[in-house]
Amino acid sequence: MRVVGYIVAVLLILIALPPLILGIGAIAVGSGFDVPLKGMTAPPKVVAITSPEFTLKSADLPSQVRDASVTLRVTPTDGSAPLFIGLAASEDVKRYLRNAPVAHPELQKDATGKDQPPDPQSVVLGDGIAVDLVVEPGKRKKVAPPAEKDFWIRQADTSTGAITVSIPDLDGKDVRLVIVRTDGKAEIAADAVATVNVPFIRTVGFGVLAGGIVLLILGIGLILLIDRRGEHHRSADAPPPSEPSAPGVDAA
Repeated sequence: MRVVGYIVAVLLILIALPPLILGIGAIAVGSGFDVPLKGMTAPPKVVAITSPEFTLKSADLPSQVRDASVTLRVTPTDGSAPLFIGLAASEDVKRYLRNAPVAHPELQKDATGKDQPPDPQSVVLGDGIAVDLVVEPGKRKKVAPPAEKDFWIRQADTSTGAITVSIPDLDGKDVRLVIVRTDGKAEIAADAVATVNVPFIRTVGFGVLAGGIVLLILGIGLILLIDRRGEHHRSADAPPPSEPSAPGVDAA
């Protein structure tokens, strides 16, 4: 029975390891994780890089993710012109960029021409997502400086190059993110990182970690209990110690 008990205890400890690792990882990540976007340098004549249209209904989302947000940090590569990042209604973006060469990021294709989804584990570990910039042609060589327009719903912080878009920003709206040079001219070269912020991740991490700790305690506790009972049985089976002979009396 002791062998069976040890086996059960070891199994409990082994089962506890994945929740412990996952829980610690989720807590370390916190409420968000970074996803580098690779391939954000546009062809020379492109005036702007725009996202696809965002539109959703928050009521269709699970309650746990309704407070989620995405922070996009865009920095010009060395020697490139300063950039402007803004969020605006799709119709305003279309008017602003009418007849201008615009690039749209898309997932890279596989050999059959289909979108190649990134590996979720690689994304979470920070390997990022590689994108292709598909160009929509146009004749204009520049657009008006974006700071002169008043239709922006949200703009990036000029000191950090970061813009945060939350679920309420997208709720029931057709909006787009736009990356454009501050002078409105062509040639955009940037490094971009999207930080996915989901507060629910941290909550789940603590729950998973707690479950792993409970299993670990049960496994270690079972080993200690078995060892204690073994010592008790050994003490009970041992012969009683002999009494020492009285001084001056021969032990015949």
